[in-house]
Amino acid sequence: MGPTEQILSRPEHGYTKMLISSVPSIHPVHRGVRHDGVTVLRTEKLGKTYSGKSPSSRRRGSSRRRSTSTSTSARGETLGIVGESGSGKSTVARCIARLIDPTDGKVFLGDTEIATMSAGKLRPHRRQVQIVFQDPYRSMNPRITIGESIIEGR
Repeated sequence: MGPTEQILSRPEHGYTKMLISSVPSIHPVHRGVRHDGVTVLRTEKLGKTYSGKSPSSRRRGSSRRRSTSTSTSARGETLGIVGESGSGKSTVARCIARLIDPTDGKVFLGDTEIATMSAGKLRPHRRQVQIVFQDPYRSMNPRITIGESIIEGR
C-alpha cells in the first residue's frame, strides 16, 4: 500500500516488484532472430469475392464482397493484419492459410505458389502458416498450456 507514484516507481514488496517488472516495455526486445531478408511469405493482389448466395448475405441485400491484399514478410518478422470491422482481415488471413480459396491473386510460401495448389499437395505447407486469433477466450483452451495449444495447431 502507498501512493501510486511510489508503488510504480519504487515498489518495496517482492510481489509488487514482480508485478511491475512483468509489464511489457514499449521497446521491443531483441531475441536473436535472424533478419536476413529471406522472404518467407508473399501475397500479390490476393482477393476473395463472395457471390452472395448464402442466406445471410441475401438478408442484408449484398450480392458481392471483395477483399484484396498485397504483402511481404521476411524471416524473423511478424505479419499483423489490422483494419476496421468488416474490412476483410479474417478473409485475407484465411486465404493466406488456405482455409478458404482465394478467387484472385497469389500466395507464396518461400518460392512456392500455394493459392491454387491442390489440397493434397498443400498438406506439407500447412505447418508453415498458422493464425493467432485475437480473442484468446474463444481460441485458447484453458485446460491446456500455451505450449500444448501451439503444438496442437501442427
